[in-house]
Amino acid sequence: MLRENNRFIGFGKLVGGSLAFAIGFWIVMTYGDDVRTYRGPVSLAIVASFPGVYALIGMVELCTGEKISKISDRWNDMPALLQWLLGILIVALAIGITIGIFLALAYLRII
Repeated sequence: MLRENNRFIGFGKLVGGSLAFAIGFWIVMTYGDDVRTYRGPVSLAIVASFPGVYALIGMVELCTGEKISKISDRWNDMPALLQWLLGILIVALAIGITIGIFLALAYLRII
């Protein structure tokens, strides 16, 4: 019964992806300088970020209670103008929040 609950599955994805991301982040921070590829440690960081994407999908499923594929179908069913406007709004919010966090951290002299 719990397996059918989308929020429970989303929570599992969030927890599992976060743990895997934390392990990958630790590996990148610990052994990143030892990796000698043609792109340097950036390629290792890109691979380590995939579980973070999985965790974000889990967070969306946990918050909405629906599968990410159903949310994607709803997005595709919206008119193009509405998709464009919401997309711009989402990107602007993400940039604003990111800049706000970095400004707060710089003000507190953490970074």
